Amino acid sequence: MANAQAEKLFGYSRDEMVGRHIEFLIPVRFRKSHPDYRNEFNQQPSTRPMGVGRDLFALRKDGTEVPIEIGLNPIQTREGITTIASVVDISARKQAERQREILLAELNHRVKNTLAVVQAIAQQTFKDEHSSPEATKAFEGRLCSLATAHDLLLHSNWEYTSLHELASRVLLAGGVDQQRITISGPAVRVQSRQAVAISMALHELFTNAVKYGALSNDVGKVHLTWRATEEPWIKISWQEAEGPAVQPPTRRGFGSILIERTLGHDLGGDVQIEFRPEGLRCSITAPLEKQMADQFST
Repeated sequence: MANAQAEKLFGYSRDEMVGRHIEFLIPVRFRKSHPDYRNEFNQQPSTRPMGVGRDLFALRKDGTEVPIEIGLNPIQTREGITTIASVVDISARKQAERQREILLAELNHRVKNTLAVVQAIAQQTFKDEHSSPEATKAFEGRLCSLATAHDLLLHSNWEYTSLHELASRVLLAGGVDQQRITISGPAVRVQSRQAVAISMALHELFTNAVKYGALSNDVGKVHLTWRATEEPWIKISWQEAEGPAVQPPTRRGFGSILIERTLGHDLGGDVQIEFRPEGLRCSITAPLEKQMADQFST
């Protein structure tokens, strides 16, 4: 016997199926062993799923295969024992399982990368044997900027995030008068790797501005702007003004190293930090993928 659902699943009409050996609905590579399984079941019929621990496939009339689950249920009739086979198409479930495996592999990769970043930050922050409370605070701030980028990327399936929103989250949540920080530039999205690098860099620039730069007094200002070029590239500019006179540092701190190395490596671009007397200036130039750059012209 065969019902309408069987016709839909296998692509055969009821008349084409009734009276034929069940093996014609099984892919060729499994047909040789199937009669043995069938005979084994007939010797001791019981209600159970078929093929436990194995992937089962059915062969459609058009030659395509479909993953299935089969439940076997023997019933007593006047003619003897008849087995009802409930066949379920599990293509959607298998697709979901494959997608989940891909996501888990990607998550594992990203977690390892994130832990590597955290380890590098910790090693550089706590180089001295006796770390100060200031070092602990710096470490926490760097982790927060990393978490900010991750949080925004999470809402876009870890693909991209708005540069304006990223900059706003990093810079305007630091307790500084928002009138002293301007953020401007055309709408653009940056990819995950770029977002993390930019978030870390902006945090370092902001922290430095609060401690030593334009945001360390009551009147200084910070201007963050960006624009696109034809290559296509994005040019990001950090400019401080009206703060204390800037003196070039006697040694390069971890913040500068993080900005130059992280941005240069992760963005595949160029980073220039200038300690001008009128205010620190940082210029970041990085390539954009075409679909991201297209947003500038829309």
